[in-house]
Amino acid sequence: MILELAGILISLFMFLAAGWRGFGVGSVYEVSYLIDLPTLFCIMVIALPVFFKDGLKHGLAEDFLRAFRLLRRDYRCSFAGLRHTLDAVELMQRQILYAGCITTLEGCFMLLHTLSDAASVGPMVNVALIGIFYTAILELLLLPLQVEAKRRMIDYMEADSDSPAERSVQARQDAGADSEER
Repeated sequence: MILELAGILISLFMFLAAGWRGFGVGSVYEVSYLIDLPTLFCIMVIALPVFFKDGLKHGLAEDFLRAFRLLRRDYRCSFAGLRHTLDAVELMQRQILYAGCITTLEGCFMLLHTLSDAASVGPMVNVALIGIFYTAILELLLLPLQVEAKRRMIDYMEADSDSPAERSVQARQDAGADSEER
């Protein structure tokens, strides 16, 4: 999972470097179109308060931060902890998706108010759509966390189903089914 996160970050860096090196028109000027801190700030302000209402050591924040610890192979936690972690990651994904929609709609409303000024339409379209871009990037960063939590839950359930007591019960049921067939 760390490789997936590294791959996403490297591809973003290469995308920005391509604009910086001048593979398009205006080189450095194009990279600035991808940076809109107020939009990113709005997405975070909308998405994060739910997680930190109880502080970092309690509630959803702790469950969400556990998702990053799951990326280490040696980290272990209970099935309930995995379930809480998966719920927190999925909630963060939904929060970011809705925050991205809100910021995009906000940008569209601002765009509609400036349609009379033709020179400002292009930059306003950029502001309107950059929220979707940031939402997609954040979702790409959260997907490996969600997949790792789900994978750990499946591994936990498979390990429980392989316990000796369950195997002996299954063996008796299989033996009973075989004797009924004869």
